[in-house]
Amino acid sequence: MKIIVYNDDAFIKKANTKPGIVRQFRNALRERNIIDDRQKLTSESLDLFNKAVVLHENGFTWNRSFKNAIEKQYNCQYELNETLEQKNNVLLHEILLRISNIEKHLNI
Repeated sequence: MKIIVYNDDAFIKKANTKPGIVRQFRNALRERNIIDDRQKLTSESLDLFNKAVVLHENGFTWNRSFKNAIEKQYNCQYELNETLEQKNNVLLHEILLRISNIEKHLNI
């Protein structure tokens, strides 16, 4: 498959979207080091963008749509998921400590 390179205006027209949404998409790609600051978007980027559009139409925000599409495409996880998992682990640990304290008081 031949890879086509788009400047921002051509990508906006091809994707039939607004410049701000493309800017968000580029930022999501940069966060994962998929593209560099001045790198142009390609036909592969357009395919990824179209997958994110489908997610957005199913009720996701644009940011979440982009992140989910990128995760599926590149099999990667975001630091956001890791920090949420860490917070959940801390919360579960606190709950277990409180339960053990309650059990101690009930056994007296």
